[in-house]
Amino acid sequence: MLVDYDLTLTAAPEGQDPRPATWPVGRLVAVDGPAMWTVEHADGDRLPDGACAGLDPHATT
Repeated sequence: MLVDYDLTLTAAPEGQDPRPATWPVGRLVAVDGPAMWTVEHADGDRLPDGACAGLDPHATT
């Protein structure tokens, strides 16, 4: 899960879609600050450099 919105607390400018972004199931999503987008990736291919699944979960920095 990338985000866990309490939809009762969300707001958007008038005329803008207030719903949070969603992505297709099984797609990789890149995150850079508040920006998020899907990444082209085929099952079995190497994960992109910096993918959280490839990082050491016990690293301190």
